[in-house]
Amino acid sequence: MREVAKYGKANVLRVILMNLGVSTQSYTIQVFMASYLITVIGTDPKFIPPVLLIGSLCGGVAAVSFGILSDKIGRRRVVSLITGALILFPAPAFLLLTTGSPVAIVLVIVVGFVLACQGVVGVHMSYFPEIFGSRYRYAGVTLGREFSSIIGGGIAPMICAALLGMFSNSWIPVAIYMSATMLISFIATRMSPETLNRDLTDPEDAAHGKSGIIAVTSEAQHVQ
Repeated sequence: MREVAKYGKANVLRVILMNLGVSTQSYTIQVFMASYLITVIGTDPKFIPPVLLIGSLCGGVAAVSFGILSDKIGRRRVVSLITGALILFPAPAFLLLTTGSPVAIVLVIVVGFVLACQGVVGVHMSYFPEIFGSRYRYAGVTLGREFSSIIGGGIAPMICAALLGMFSNSWIPVAIYMSATMLISFIATRMSPETLNRDLTDPEDAAHGKSGIIAVTSEAQHVQ
């Protein structure tokens, strides 16, 4: 904790912002959308668990696939592509959900799991530790992710339900809320350094978590 307080405060904030929108959309898809389908759309409650299971299985494959892709083309690039897509995802997602079509519902849930719930996490789990020096990365990642989960995902279903009640079951404010939080994560990601191939075995890099990132970023820019 002392190492984080001395060297990692900016990186903890970076992780919080990078994960805020992802956590918000993940919890919204897994919790709120299921409730929305049952209470507003009138979907059979027995239909929801199998759909969530299908989404989870597809999301698991996506997590591995996006993680492998980030090993090839870079963490920031892959996360930027996913979060950029998720800024646009909520509005068409709710338009499809309101049709009540089983195919449309499955499509929305699967895409949500593939991108927000698990896909981007497959990259974050490499990206976030590489942002920190190895001497305090566990504490740094934990603080960043858990605080973002509280202020993002932890209250997201309640905020979405409140917005739904305030605006006569209109999904538009919910979609705006989802897109706005994801925009924060997209901007935070674009302002963060690339960390692919960072050498955490270097003592100076491991302790301070700064010089190594700058070196890797400079090298990547030089190659490009």
